[in-house]
Amino acid sequence: MHTLRYSPTADSLGRDTVTVTYAALGIADQIWMPQKGLILIDSSLDPVARHSSLAHMLAHLDLGHRVHDAGTAAGREHVLRQEVAADTLVAGRLVYVDDIVAALLVHGSDASTLAYALGVSVSTLANRMRSLAPAEWDRIRLAGPPITWPAELPAAPRCLIGEVSAAWAPGVRLRTTRVPAVVDLPLSGPLRQRVAWTCQAVG
Repeated sequence: MHTLRYSPTADSLGRDTVTVTYAALGIADQIWMPQKGLILIDSSLDPVARHSSLAHMLAHLDLGHRVHDAGTAAGREHVLRQEVAADTLVAGRLVYVDDIVAALLVHGSDASTLAYALGVSVSTLANRMRSLAPAEWDRIRLAGPPITWPAELPAAPRCLIGEVSAAWAPGVRLRTTRVPAVVDLPLSGPLRQRVAWTCQAVG
């Protein structure tokens, strides 16, 4: 169903200053280390999650995000804004309105089924729906009944930006101290979820 028009893998391979490594991270699902030009993706993620995680970290790079600092309330708010901006960019790159309309006509309105057909996570589909322009909303409304969402979205990937430390991956040497462990992005209407932050000191 979904013709991939944006490939984060091809995008990363076309960037001479970025290295992508897949490893067993444990404490985070995805890490962007700007000073090293290094993106780390947890190798235990399923293929769709790895695909989305790489797209997410490239979005942070393109948006100029260079650090996550959750040590203060202002810092947490700043990180949340960064995450929303990155998720919105990723959703626009990976999910096209033409594809949503076609999937609705073929697969019906269940969000999980639609996301599977589109090759993305339910959260990515939700982020795309959240950022639709009015004309795009009209096209989707005409395609069928409203999309049926699960009562609760899956947990957001654990995302970290910065020069970090501790042995999170075999053969990968990292350096720093405090990291946001979980970011749960808020969505409007029935998709609204509580924003929950956890900080953990490391090595």
